[in-house]
Amino acid sequence: MNRIKLVFTCDNKFYPGLAGTITSLLLCSSSMEIDMYVIDGGISEKNKQDLERTITFISKEVTIAFIKPNLTSLSSFPAFFGSMMTYVRLLIPSLIQEKKVIYIDTDILFTKDIVELWAVPLNGKTAAAIVDPSVAQMHMDCSICAELGIEPTAPYFNAGLLVLDLESEQKKDVMKRALSYLTEHPEQCTYHDQSALNAMLYNDVVFIDPSWNTLSRKISYTATTDYVKLLGDINYHFVSPYKPWLYYSESLPDRIFRCLLDTIGCTYQNGAFAKTKVQFIRRKYFSRIAPIFYTLKARVLFTISGRNPDTDLEIANYWKELNGEREKLKSLETQMDAVYESWNRKLLQVMNRKES
Repeated sequence: MNRIKLVFTCDNKFYPGLAGTITSLLLCSSSMEIDMYVIDGGISEKNKQDLERTITFISKEVTIAFIKPNLTSLSSFPAFFGSMMTYVRLLIPSLIQEKKVIYIDTDILFTKDIVELWAVPLNGKTAAAIVDPSVAQMHMDCSICAELGIEPTAPYFNAGLLVLDLESEQKKDVMKRALSYLTEHPEQCTYHDQSALNAMLYNDVVFIDPSWNTLSRKISYTATTDYVKLLGDINYHFVSPYKPWLYYSESLPDRIFRCLLDTIGCTYQNGAFAKTKVQFIRRKYFSRIAPIFYTLKARVLFTISGRNPDTDLEIANYWKELNGEREKLKSLETQMDAVYESWNRKLLQVMNRKES
């Protein structure tokens, strides 16, 4: 098998995401014959050294190279999450001289084996990706399908994980045409470079199983959720602004991602994270008394002033239903803790092995 070529784009703000994504990917890979390219938007020297050290701990077979891009051609585009790094995907062919690569967003918890994705046949197409369940069809992001010769109901992909045939891309000038599309049709680019890539790669994508890039907002948890299966069968993509290193959450994927960062010594608990943790804990404890509080408030205000109690009673009922759902999920705490501990053990085994 040829060595696997992976590409990431990252600045210093997203460094914890890069570190967690790469660590989880390597822990789940059956091969360490991997070459990584990080298109560097300003990662500190310390963070780069820490990442290199972590990768060496896991396997000395894996290589990593940091590449500084020229962002001049992207300066006119609107920022995404306060950064221009999303557009750097479009510079991959000019920066990396490989026949084939896998581009990966830096906010994905891997549980699947990257070797299997590398082996996916492209069948003459330029890219492989999942159908984006939030957009699904081209007409939902492009109002000029007819002008572009695009079938409106054609599937629309999420660009957070892409297998790319760079030889095919160069023959078709996909990325250059995407940059032109961004400039000429900014009103059509709701999802920034993803919108442009979908327009330029129409009919040129192999659609793969959604488990390779499962969007966090499309997963719902219930008392019957099998967490062991869930977090063994999917790559979990934190697509909302609430990244696990920026905002506190007690969801299992967030806990595992933070476990990865803690174990490799990646600092992420800044002021904003600490604030959201306090808010989360306060809300968690307030939820226990909220139904009683709002019910009493409704009765007291109605008795004193004759105020309509409906609004407060609705709020009390909301908290009561929320607490009911939480009680149902308590039955899964043991299962969730077991999954979390298995990841923790896996990490510690790797680190202890390399340190001994």
